[in-house]
Amino acid sequence: MDDDMDDTGSMAGSRPASAKGASRPASSGNSRPATSGGSRPSSSSRSRPGTGGVSRPTSTKSNGRSRPASSSSKTGSRPASSSSITRSRPGSARSVAWAEENVVEEEGENLEETDEEDNDEGHLVIKGEDDIPKGCWFAFLQSFHGIWSTKDMNDDNNREDSVRTTVRELVLYLIFLSIIVFMIFSGTSTYRYGYTNMMQQHLEKFKEVKQVPDLWHFLLEEWVPALYNEDWYNSGNIPELPCPDGSTGGPCKRSDQDKNVLYDNKLLGVARIRQLRLKNDSCSVHPVFQSNIKVCYSAYNRDKEDRMPFGPGFRRFTGADAWRYQSPKELGGSDYWGKIATFSGGGAVQNMDLNKTNTEAIIRELREFLWIDRSTRLVAIDFTVYNANVNLFCVVKLAFEFPPTGGIELSSSFRTVKLLRYVNGNDFWVLAFESLYAFFVLYYIIEEVMEIKKVKLEYFNSGWNIMDLCVICISCFNIGVSIYTELVVENLLKPLLAEPYAYGDFDTLSWWTEQSLNIFAINVFFSWLKLFKYISFNRTMAQLSETISRCAPDVMAFQFMFLIVFFAYAQYGYLLFGPKLYDFHTFSQASYTLLRTMLGDFDFPAFVSAHKVLGPGYFIFYIFVVFFILLNMFLAIINDTYSEVKAEMELTKLQFEITDLFARGYNNVLGSVSMRDKMIDVENAIKLANEDGNVTFEEIRIELKKCDFSNAEIEMFFGNSDKDGDGQITIDESNEQFDSDVDSDSDKSDDESRPNTGSKDIVNNREFDYLEKKVDKMEHSISSIITKLDAVLGRVIGINETADNSPIPIEDAGNATFMLDITDSGEVADFVPGDGTDGNATFV
Repeated sequence: MDDDMDDTGSMAGSRPASAKGASRPASSGNSRPATSGGSRPSSSSRSRPGTGGVSRPTSTKSNGRSRPASSSSKTGSRPASSSSITRSRPGSARSVAWAEENVVEEEGENLEETDEEDNDEGHLVIKGEDDIPKGCWFAFLQSFHGIWSTKDMNDDNNREDSVRTTVRELVLYLIFLSIIVFMIFSGTSTYRYGYTNMMQQHLEKFKEVKQVPDLWHFLLEEWVPALYNEDWYNSGNIPELPCPDGSTGGPCKRSDQDKNVLYDNKLLGVARIRQLRLKNDSCSVHPVFQSNIKVCYSAYNRDKEDRMPFGPGFRRFTGADAWRYQSPKELGGSDYWGKIATFSGGGAVQNMDLNKTNTEAIIRELREFLWIDRSTRLVAIDFTVYNANVNLFCVVKLAFEFPPTGGIELSSSFRTVKLLRYVNGNDFWVLAFESLYAFFVLYYIIEEVMEIKKVKLEYFNSGWNIMDLCVICISCFNIGVSIYTELVVENLLKPLLAEPYAYGDFDTLSWWTEQSLNIFAINVFFSWLKLFKYISFNRTMAQLSETISRCAPDVMAFQFMFLIVFFAYAQYGYLLFGPKLYDFHTFSQASYTLLRTMLGDFDFPAFVSAHKVLGPGYFIFYIFVVFFILLNMFLAIINDTYSEVKAEMELTKLQFEITDLFARGYNNVLGSVSMRDKMIDVENAIKLANEDGNVTFEEIRIELKKCDFSNAEIEMFFGNSDKDGDGQITIDESNEQFDSDVDSDSDKSDDESRPNTGSKDIVNNREFDYLEKKVDKMEHSISSIITKLDAVLGRVIGINETADNSPIPIEDAGNATFMLDITDSGEVADFVPGDGTDGNATFV
């Protein structure tokens, strides 16, 4: 009897005994999950009658792969192993269903301790979680620091948390960028160009001035009539059609409110004319000509300015300031960057009059007393007009530069700026967005200070951080200039309106406003480029940035070689064509011309006219060397580096990106309407678990559990993906899996009535749901069979114990026969125990 029972418990094709043999593999870690509430169903109520409640001996501890403890198990059922240690590869499609294990029996085990250990199984413990202090103040500090947390400040290496932090930063930065864009389009007028262009056309005769007589003619015949419009456009020669005031015989006179430039532009104060002069000894004369040439004036140099009084002793319309030098500090002027030189803000000045006749008299007196002579190096006319219709100021400067070679070089400046920032309702909306802009600047200042405090000097190793500092500094400068403009322009307008005969000096204020706008344009440019910092998580963006950083050394080496060739051609062209072509009259201008030639902007006839042989030869060889050789070498460096980076990126591990986070959110929305795409969850799980290049079963299990995957689904996926059966999914395996997904998606048919997975590794959602239901039914059936087998084994053990007490002949040994019925749905129906006549268990 004992021998037969031993044979029964050790047969290869039968289930191993659980009393002293091998038990069923554990499912607590990486094996198939329990079916009923996480545990096997109790067998106490299904034991064979007549056993007296005798159950299989309890196995409380096992060092192999035992089945996890059942929280609902009772006396009479098979107790599970409470402390099992998983040492095998996680369960998969290739895993063996039953494995041998050694069971160590311990009697008198504390059942409460066993249940407590069983309940703690699988609990995720976060390191240091219990050490974190709790409380309102701590929660406040955590929330406060979380507002300014960045990816670089995050100590957690979790990829998903880093992506979420990046998304939060991206959303905040997009709001900040939207505010900047709104300020640009609402705070700047679209009439700026039209206003500037209209004023330039109104003074277009200015470009015709070539010599000193032309200058005086322009002032009296063009500039004064353009600036002082005292008459209307009618003729007034028809007595039957008098003017509104009843006068006839000439054009109607304008009222004081209508005496504007171009009808709508009010002259603020009066215009001013300024002159800079040089001393007679400002240059040296060669000894050969010293006896013949007594007067010499060099090019402009502020150290050689003539600061002595000049002119006649008698004057009638002009003021004393027109005939004496005043420093820039006295005049409150600023430097002017002209064509020939940069001129100081000092000199002799003469203010015009509000009356047209008096202004003409002043100009005539200056002309008759030879106010302009050989020592003159600059004559500048300054005035400001304001258009209330569009709330814009136009600060005009007409400059006549006198080079030492004779003649006049013309330059001008038309600065159209908005100095009165808040006038109408739209302007106050701009004020509200400017306040938000200042708030965001303060927010980013605090963020960068906290980040510098966190990472110390490593902060400055990142180019993005340097760009952040540049954006913040430029933003602070723009805010400061805006406040300065608002305060100064009001203080400047009040005395000017009270004293209309004074000169309104808006030159410095308009210069700062224009520079602020220029710098703000740079700030906007950097702000848009900063978007790459947040989208660099994208694989394509990372590929581009890696290409630029990797090819930088080669580009720098190429640039050194290119500059040698380029400057050689620039100096050659400057010496060869400098006296004949304006595009080569200076070395800097020659360099600009060669850069334009690279882009196809060149004047070949000018080269031919400069020199019939050297001109065409210079052009042809420059195009051949620079365009066909050097430029293509530059493109080849970038192209080769891009190809290398692209090839390497294809072999790198998959990473969780911003697009994957959005895809997960979209998939969650679909899940609310039972349309969830589980393949998206699987792909994201692999990417999140792929930090070290390999994906283990436990890593993929943790990620998929967050998406409500069952253990059966997890094991099925891991078994299909783990091609070599080593318990890990490598990069090649994951890439192969995703490639097969793409191939299967292209071959799937949406109108299939029943899933056919015999030739596919990956199925669609409908097929997977169908298979999941079948697996659930199979698990239920197997669970029922196992429960009943436990009852039979318990009965066999009871028979064995009875045999030990009263031996029974072998020929009388009983047999258990099981009659299994199969239902229409494919499940196993209940069985009926046999009478035990053959000596072993038989399924019929």
